[in-house]
Amino acid sequence: SAALAEAGAAKPVFHGPTGRYAHALYNIASKASKLEEVTKEVADFQEMRKRSPELNSFLLNPTIPRGIKVATLEAIVKKCGFSDVFANFLLVVAESGRATEAPGILQTFEDIRASEKGEITALVRSTVPLTPWQIGLLQQRLTLRFFPDQPDTDIQVTNEIDPELLGGLTITMQDKFIDMSWKKEIKRLHDILMEGV
Repeated sequence: SAALAEAGAAKPVFHGPTGRYAHALYNIASKASKLEEVTKEVADFQEMRKRSPELNSFLLNPTIPRGIKVATLEAIVKKCGFSDVFANFLLVVAESGRATEAPGILQTFEDIRASEKGEITALVRSTVPLTPWQIGLLQQRLTLRFFPDQPDTDIQVTNEIDPELLGGLTITMQDKFIDMSWKKEIKRLHDILMEGV
């Protein structure tokens, strides 16, 4: 029926703060009739992060004062000529103290758009680049774990380098987050040791 078709075409729901911000950007861009333009700007900004380790580290560094992040992002969006919708959104994220979450928010926005097209994307962060063989194996494992009844599911893997993980990797796919990093393990051991202090 038309109702079922419409329900099937509805965009997926991603939960948590990252999901809420991503859906907010989607809704704002849709209402402003700038969804395609903002989608391209998100992709451009994500590509800038990949090309610039300095920008990526700047965003992810929680010790940099909020005011400095806002001022720097303001200069970046002005220089890049981003639309008011995307520029204002990035500044609101920074002003809210969530600049460290900006990469995840934008990735979730891209996941929403990809899901509309029937695509599944997975963001994999690691300390060293994954080989094509490792990416292929990861795609198989993710399909078996999350889509056992849909073996033909096409999962597109994006690999980003994050030295702060110390080792291992993290996987973000739709509203799922898997942390297999050494950083998490070291924190767990630290917490265990501190319990006895």
